[in-house]
Amino acid sequence: MIDDSFFPELTCYDDAVWRLIRLSRVCGYLFAINQLENITRLHDHKGVLIVCWNRQPNSKQMSATVDAWLKVGDYSDNVEHVIHHPEIPPLEVEV
Repeated sequence: MIDDSFFPELTCYDDAVWRLIRLSRVCGYLFAINQLENITRLHDHKGVLIVCWNRQPNSKQMSATVDAWLKVGDYSDNVEHVIHHPEIPPLEVEV
Protein backbone atom coordinates (compact mmCIF):
# COMPACT_ATOMS: atom_id res chain seq x y z
CA MET A 1 0.00 0.00 0.00
CA ILE A 2 1.22 3.52 -0.82
CA ASP A 3 1.06 6.29 1.77
CA ASP A 4 -1.26 9.12 0.61
CA SER A 5 1.28 11.68 1.80
CA PHE A 6 3.53 10.46 -1.04
CA PHE A 7 1.27 12.13 -3.61
CA PRO A 8 1.14 15.89 -4.18
CA GLU A 9 -1.91 18.01 -3.47
CA LEU A 10 -4.04 18.51 -6.62
CA THR A 11 -5.76 21.89 -6.98
CA CYS A 12 -7.26 24.09 -9.65
CA TYR A 13 -8.36 27.70 -9.75
CA ASP A 14 -12.08 26.98 -10.24
CA ASP A 15 -12.51 23.57 -8.52
CA ALA A 16 -13.72 22.06 -11.81
CA VAL A 17 -13.85 18.27 -11.56
CA TRP A 18 -12.51 17.79 -15.09
CA ARG A 19 -9.39 19.80 -14.21
CA LEU A 20 -8.81 17.65 -11.11
CA ILE A 21 -9.23 14.52 -13.23
CA ARG A 22 -6.56 15.61 -15.68
CA LEU A 23 -4.28 16.53 -12.78
CA SER A 24 -4.77 13.03 -11.39
CA ARG A 25 -3.75 11.62 -14.80
CA VAL A 26 -0.61 13.77 -14.73
CA CYS A 27 0.12 12.58 -11.19
CA GLY A 28 -0.35 8.96 -12.28
CA TYR A 29 1.94 9.46 -15.26
CA LEU A 30 4.65 10.96 -13.06
CA PHE A 31 4.22 8.14 -10.53
CA ALA A 32 4.55 5.53 -13.29
CA ILE A 33 7.87 6.98 -14.45
CA ASN A 34 9.08 7.55 -10.86
CA GLN A 35 9.22 11.36 -11.07
CA LEU A 36 6.95 12.49 -8.19
CA GLU A 37 9.78 13.06 -5.74
CA ASN A 38 9.84 16.58 -4.26
CA ILE A 39 6.54 17.66 -5.85
CA THR A 40 4.21 19.04 -3.19
CA ARG A 41 1.39 20.37 -5.34
CA LEU A 42 0.09 20.28 -8.91
CA HIS A 43 -2.17 23.23 -9.75
CA ASP A 44 -4.12 23.83 -12.96
CA HIS A 45 -4.53 27.56 -13.53
CA LYS A 46 -6.53 28.09 -16.72
CA GLY A 47 -4.57 25.43 -18.60
CA VAL A 48 -1.18 26.23 -17.11
CA LEU A 49 0.29 23.49 -14.94
CA ILE A 50 1.97 24.98 -11.87
CA VAL A 51 4.30 22.48 -10.23
CA CYS A 52 5.27 23.25 -6.63
CA TRP A 53 8.53 21.70 -5.46
CA ASN A 54 9.98 21.49 -1.97
CA ARG A 55 13.50 21.87 -3.44
CA GLN A 56 15.08 22.83 -6.74
CA PRO A 57 14.17 20.17 -9.36
CA ASN A 58 16.74 18.86 -11.80
CA SER A 59 16.27 19.12 -15.56
CA LYS A 60 14.99 15.53 -15.81
CA GLN A 61 12.25 16.20 -13.24
CA MET A 62 11.20 19.45 -14.93
CA SER A 63 11.19 17.79 -18.34
CA ALA A 64 9.07 14.91 -16.99
CA THR A 65 6.36 17.32 -15.77
CA VAL A 66 6.24 19.07 -19.13
CA ASP A 67 6.06 15.69 -20.87
CA ALA A 68 3.22 14.58 -18.58
CA TRP A 69 1.23 17.77 -19.26
CA LEU A 70 1.78 17.31 -23.00
CA LYS A 71 0.71 13.65 -23.02
CA VAL A 72 -2.12 13.37 -20.48
CA GLY A 73 -2.90 16.88 -19.24
CA ASP A 74 -3.68 19.97 -21.31
CA TYR A 75 -1.71 18.65 -24.32
CA SER A 76 0.46 21.77 -24.17
CA ASP A 77 3.82 22.70 -22.72
CA ASN A 78 2.42 25.46 -20.48
CA VAL A 79 4.21 24.49 -17.25
CA GLU A 80 5.58 26.73 -14.51
CA HIS A 81 7.83 25.60 -11.67
CA VAL A 82 7.65 27.09 -8.18
CA ILE A 83 9.98 26.19 -5.33
CA HIS A 84 8.73 26.59 -1.77
CA HIS A 85 9.38 25.12 1.61
CA PRO A 86 6.55 22.76 2.71
CA GLU A 87 6.15 24.60 6.03
CA ILE A 88 5.58 27.95 4.30
CA PRO A 89 2.17 28.33 2.65
CA PRO A 90 2.46 28.81 -1.12
CA LEU A 91 1.60 32.15 -2.66
CA GLU A 92 -2.00 32.44 -3.75
CA VAL A 93 -2.46 32.34 -7.50
CA GLU A 94 -4.67 35.18 -8.70
CA VAL A 95 -7.68 34.30 -10.84
